[in-house]
Amino acid sequence: MKRIYESMRRRRRAQQSFGSGDKLRVFKEIFIARICNNRILISSEYQMDHIAAAEEQMAAQRLRQKLDEVNVAAQTNLAPVQDHVNFNLQKAYFKCAYECFDRRRRQEEISNCVENCSIPLANVQQTFDTEMAKFQDKLNRSLMVCQDKYEAAKLQKKTGAMNDLVSCADQSIQESIKMLPLLASKLKASFGISDNGSL
Repeated sequence: MKRIYESMRRRRRAQQSFGSGDKLRVFKEIFIARICNNRILISSEYQMDHIAAAEEQMAAQRLRQKLDEVNVAAQTNLAPVQDHVNFNLQKAYFKCAYECFDRRRRQEEISNCVENCSIPLANVQQTFDTEMAKFQDKLNRSLMVCQDKYEAAKLQKKTGAMNDLVSCADQSIQESIKMLPLLASKLKASFGISDNGSL
């Protein structure tokens, strides 16, 4: 029975992972945290006047809006994948697990059966997690390049460093958004999802 319960817990974790949308909202949380905590926009090495501080606050707000676009685009493009997991795979899992409970089977056989039922959902989750991690890492590295350029410009006291940062970050974000349809197509092909959402 312990193995059955473990299988059920893994299935519930997979359901929460896809169903809640937290994986998609994580874009904004990660990069806004990097802006605020790592001080992309505000450096303690410089004494800024009120005008400069206001400019940086405006720039931070603009970046937040841009990062929101990534979140919205991710949810839109990956909606068919979420639907496939939340309905098709979970339905198949429950049906498969239900049929495992046959009184003619031994307890160990039932446990193995339920365990096998959870494999397709677990495999999809692993693939999804891997691809999303790659996407996030690529965007993160691109934004770090923008940060490095901004810090270098501040050291050289170049004018327009803040606008250059926002422009660089915006370009990185837009390039990432353009990659989302390709990522969605790759995932759908991997999971056997047709364009109309059917298998």
